Amino acid sequence: MRSEQRFQQILTIVGGFLMPLGLAVIGIGWYGTAHTGYVFEQLPYLVSGGLFGLGLTFCGALIFFSSWLARLVQLQREQADLTRRLIERTPPKAPEPTTTPTQKLPVTETV
Repeated sequence: MRSEQRFQQILTIVGGFLMPLGLAVIGIGWYGTAHTGYVFEQLPYLVSGGLFGLGLTFCGALIFFSSWLARLVQLQREQADLTRRLIERTPPKAPEPTTTPTQKLPVTETV
């Protein structure tokens, strides 16, 4: 496996792990906030659960998006290499003989 494919695979795994982890942290923060009646006890849950979970979710989504972009770049390079090899393999066309316009048109006489 090439290093580009390995890098893309690692980005996919990390992004796929961070997104649900961020959602789980948001859920834990909501659970802690919902089960206390005091505002001074709710703020730490809001900061640690809500904002940290949101940050994890966005980071995971961006990493997952970058893995998708890395895959597109890899496919583009493979396609460009294949196109280059096909162009190199195709023999050049022989030049067509030059003709004058009168040689192409038939001459017919009508009376």
